[in-house]
Amino acid sequence: MMTIHAEVQLLNDKVRKTPFGFRRGKLVDEKVKYMEKLGEESLKLEKEAEKAQGFMKRIQGKLSMPAKIIRLIGVVIAVLFISFLIWDIACHGGEMSGGQLALSIINIILEVAIVICEIVSVFVPALTIIPVIGQILAFAVLVLGVLMLIFGGTAHQKTPGEKFVDRMQATDGWVTKLRSPPEPLLTASISAQSGPKGSQRAFAFILTNETTRTITFTEAAADVPGTPESTDTINSLEVSFFAGSDASTLFSNGAFAGPGETVPFGSGTWSVATPPGPPATWKTDLLKPNGTSLKSTNYILRVKAAAAAPGGTPATIAPGQSFALTVSGSLGGEAGTAVVKVVERRPGAGFCPVTFTVTRE
Repeated sequence: MMTIHAEVQLLNDKVRKTPFGFRRGKLVDEKVKYMEKLGEESLKLEKEAEKAQGFMKRIQGKLSMPAKIIRLIGVVIAVLFISFLIWDIACHGGEMSGGQLALSIINIILEVAIVICEIVSVFVPALTIIPVIGQILAFAVLVLGVLMLIFGGTAHQKTPGEKFVDRMQATDGWVTKLRSPPEPLLTASISAQSGPKGSQRAFAFILTNETTRTITFTEAAADVPGTPESTDTINSLEVSFFAGSDASTLFSNGAFAGPGETVPFGSGTWSVATPPGPPATWKTDLLKPNGTSLKSTNYILRVKAAAAAPGGTPATIAPGQSFALTVSGSLGGEAGTAVVKVVERRPGAGFCPVTFTVTRE
């Protein structure tokens, strides 16, 4: 530093003693360049000195905070990270491969060892071997992270949508019930499964209680999610078929008349043999829930309990009893097949179908 000061003083003397003119201007330029060089060398020395202090010293200088406090903050962050690793294993350990689980446990052990070394170095700075051990452990964690990427066999974490589908596909999920609905309580059969094309045919669907329990028809127990599957209660019973000019319809008729109604020319008919018990306890309807689509209409012949007065006779089917739902009309004029479904709806099992195929020959 004394040498630099002397050289600067010498340049100042030369400038002061040199007469005004070309030579003095050259000396001034030389002094400016020398001062710029000194500034660059000073910055370089300052940066080298800062690097020699280490990372913690540099952070301390920028934050104006004791190095011990900065290290303790790092320890807290490391502890939070270790807590996350432990939580991840606790929640998803069952989805990890054996190799990934083992590597994850080793990773936690190494992270804990690093935190211990950091704590010891904070409170016992004289032990210079501790930071060396911490650096070795940090390198081991880096190597272990690479091994986890290569050999860990990372398991796919399910998205919220996938978790929702899993719940729906569970044993009591609605998707499972739609795919694999339970068997109906009433046994369904059809009087015939074929007929000449264009002919007048009647099809009777016979429903029989072949169980050992009396089955009650009621809408009081609604079919809502979570409702236990009923074994003695039915909400309604339906026969679903299509009619119209489409090649896959059962009948070619465009309308159907019920009991007591005038049957227009070309119309089909429907009827329900009175189920057991007083007729007033039952309600039958022919519905067109989806209307006419293109060249066909979806018809549903439905049977359910009537709105009984308080203390009235319930609509029941005793073991061994049966009743029939009959639809008749003109089969389509083309050879082919038509599908008819008998659908039983009851609490906990909203859709229990039995499918019949009718062939037009």
